[in-house]
Amino acid sequence: MFRINNNDFKILQKYKIFLMNLDNSLENIPRKDMYFKDRIKNISLDVLKANIALLDFMLERLLLKKYK
Repeated sequence: MFRINNNDFKILQKYKIFLMNLDNSLENIPRKDMYFKDRIKNISLDVLKANIALLDFMLERLLLKKYK
């Protein structure tokens, strides 16, 4: 079996950077548009989670097939 760590697999770093940039961008949205701010954040998180889940599934499948 092999281990994927943060140095070998940069997706976690990119994910964190994206979330920090998104938070910084949404910080300037006025209170009157709070609905859109929440929707943008929720949709972005849903898309990322779906892609991370799909990637996790594919990597697990490769691991089970013993690809290295």
